[in-house]
Amino acid sequence: ENTLFSAEARGTQSGKGFGASSWHVGAENWFLDGKQLMWNAIRNVGIRAGYFQQLANSDAGQFSAGASAKADQWQIDYTYQDGLAADHLGASHRFGVSMAF
Repeated sequence: ENTLFSAEARGTQSGKGFGASSWHVGAENWFLDGKQLMWNAIRNVGIRAGYFQQLANSDAGQFSAGASAKADQWQIDYTYQDGLAADHLGASHRFGVSMAF
């Protein structure tokens, strides 16, 4: 009920036939039930992690990790993403704010 695991593989058709092109795995867990307020503000807190690899260019892949906090109308999200290859461009930090009305 509070945990999600996901896996996906993608393939492409080429002159050599059908072959895998990328794969993704990820997991997410929410810690609070969303029915009661914690610290008089937050209803739910979640964490997530994932990994992605593009097989066509033989890269080392990218991993990501993030967290979310939900209130009644607001949600704040943060994600950190980084590549595992020595020549990758660097880490990315992503922030998001959502409002439901």
